Amino acid sequence: VTLSAGIAAYHPGDAGTVEELLEQADAALYRAKSAGRNRVAQYEDDTEAAAATAVGFDTAGGGDARG
Repeated sequence: VTLSAGIAAYHPGDAGTVEELLEQADAALYRAKSAGRNRVAQYEDDTEAAAATAVGFDTAGGGDARG
């Protein structure tokens, strides 16, 4: 079993909608999937382009994070 996840955060005062938050999480999820198995990506808004950093993890027992 493998896991890929996308994370988007809402901060009080943001003018975004729930739909926009879900779109951001979805974009991060696809970024994680494109980076390979066992990845988690966080959505980051860098003004004009959406970027996400994917982080891998080891499911074989060590649990060590890999960048």
